Amino acid sequence: LFQNFFLQWGLVAIVVVFQPEIRRLLEKVGTTAKVRIPFLAYFEKADAQKVIERDTAITAISDACERLSRTKTGALIVIERQTKLQNIIEKSTIVDAKPSPELFCNLFFNKSPLHDGAIIIRNNRIYAAGCLLPEQQGREYIDPELGSRHRAAIGMSENSDAVVIIVSEETGVVSVAKSGQIIRSINEYNPKEWLLKILRDEMPLPAPSKSKGRKKKQSDSNENEVEE
Repeated sequence: LFQNFFLQWGLVAIVVVFQPEIRRLLEKVGTTAKVRIPFLAYFEKADAQKVIERDTAITAISDACERLSRTKTGALIVIERQTKLQNIIEKSTIVDAKPSPELFCNLFFNKSPLHDGAIIIRNNRIYAAGCLLPEQQGREYIDPELGSRHRAAIGMSENSDAVVIIVSEETGVVSVAKSGQIIRSINEYNPKEWLLKILRDEMPLPAPSKSKGRKKKQSDSNENEVEE
């Protein structure tokens, strides 16, 4: 009984004696929480924007390939991933534009000065056009049905981790090259849906922003301002 009495009144005494310090501590915690929540929301919003940009690019590429397939307009689209293609980009024409079916079709129109080269997609944007790709190397057997675009696509996928989309000028068939292998949509009734499925797997969602260190630094800075 004496122990319980001492514990209860001891806690009350501590609160009374250290009331100013406790109040400052609670104010600091409240201020820090108010700072951290908007700061975290900023990075969450940034990641959400990257997802929207990726999905927009996938839809634009798929729509464009469907249109190009119907008109049998040759096309070569390289999606850059971890391996940077700067050596190819340096010899091409920089576009750096938001992808749209209309822009793809204009760039690959057979009267366009850039129609014979490839388009490189970087960071979900049409970054460069008129790109010359390395051709397939070191294979004795080459399918005679494959033209220069298909060979260039295979060569590009052998020398990097890029995913390359090809639209045949002769047949309109849409194909995808990856890791030196080529997959053709020859039996697909709807090449757009076929391509959408592939690109959703090959263009993964962006990794979460590395904001922990920056959040901590910002929070510490604001805590210091509060203490001052």
